[in-house]
Amino acid sequence: MLRDFSYLVVTLLLLNLFSFGNCLNTLFDNIQYQYPYCRKPYVKIGSQCLFFSRPYEPWGITSTWKEAYLNFYDAVALCKIVGGGKLASQVTDYDSAKQHCLYVRGGCAPSLIRKGYDKCYQWSPIDGSELQIPCRRWEVEMRFICEDIK
Repeated sequence: MLRDFSYLVVTLLLLNLFSFGNCLNTLFDNIQYQYPYCRKPYVKIGSQCLFFSRPYEPWGITSTWKEAYLNFYDAVALCKIVGGGKLASQVTDYDSAKQHCLYVRGGCAPSLIRKGYDKCYQWSPIDGSELQIPCRRWEVEMRFICEDIK
């Protein structure tokens, strides 16, 4: 009788621990979802990790802001080779981007993004609109947005 009771107690304890473990997993999943991580210098904007070009010494963008303005080819190279990402194809959460742009040093300027292989757009921080622009122009330099793909 005592042995049956101890089996019952052990079984109930194991079930409770399993149940508690599932609760902890759910809790940790929710915390991770609420506080996602983006590696520097990317910033969490909605579900994306984005870098709105601005001075960042480890990437060679000095405090003069000169390197924060690049042509299409140089922006693609910097985002990919130096940043380990890509030139962003869109900003999916305009409201989060707007909040970020309001408080970040230097704000946000109309910025280069890329859709597909050969379609370039200028993203507007004012209303989130996108204006198609030619990609193949070396002389046009503008701010750009990189997206982390890791």
